[in-house]
Amino acid sequence: MNKKISDQQLLASLQRLERLADLTDSRFRIPFTNVRFGLDSLIGLIPVVGDGISLIMSFYLLIEASKLGTPFSLKTKMLGNIVLDLLIGLIPLVGDAADVVFKANNKNMKLLLTHINQDFQNRSVMSEPEKGSYIPKLLVLLVLALIVSLGIYYGLLSA
Repeated sequence: MNKKISDQQLLASLQRLERLADLTDSRFRIPFTNVRFGLDSLIGLIPVVGDGISLIMSFYLLIEASKLGTPFSLKTKMLGNIVLDLLIGLIPLVGDAADVVFKANNKNMKLLLTHINQDFQNRSVMSEPEKGSYIPKLLVLLVLALIVSLGIYYGLLSA
């Protein structure tokens, strides 16, 4: 992740992106069901223009994720979801129904959050041994210094 971004900035960006993903993919619910949909499905009803607007909103999420310092492999997966969503959405009527199921922005947010969590855990795991590793190294150096000093001392006594 981008080291120049503070934890507060990262959290604010993630909250903003989660709101966008929710708005585009799952803000509304079909009454009496658990089926959720967002603006992506509604805007997609407008031929070509709707898909273009949905594409722009999806690319915004990808660009913001890129600013956070996501690796190329993650951006490639996210782009794959966006392209698949676009291709599905281009199919008249069937694509609009499929948009309700596929939810590319929610998938991309899940990928991003998983990556950030793994990155945070890796940094935490890596930094813990580093903190405690100075004491054993210092102890080894002190023992070596003691052995060398004793060797020099006994060498001088015997000479």
